[in-house]
Amino acid sequence: RQLEVQGHIPPHRMCVTCAHLQPSKDPKKTPHRCMLLDLSMSDTDLRLDCPVHETADAATQKKTWKIFAQKT
Repeated sequence: RQLEVQGHIPPHRMCVTCAHLQPSKDPKKTPHRCMLLDLSMSDTDLRLDCPVHETADAATQKKTWKIFAQKT
C-alpha cells in the first residue's frame, strides 16, 4: 500500500479501496460485503484486482484501512 501511495507502483483495484465494499469489523461473525456484486466475502475472498472496482473517496479508504489494520 505504501508503494502505491508514494506513486512507486500503479494503483491496484483492491476491495479495500473500493466504494462498494462494506467492511466487517469481525468477518468471522459477519462477512464483508460487496454491495455491487451482492457478495458476502471473508478476508481470503477479498480481491486484489477486481474488474468492477470503483475507487472510494479518501475518507472511506482511510476508514476501511483502519478496520483492517486493527486485525493485525
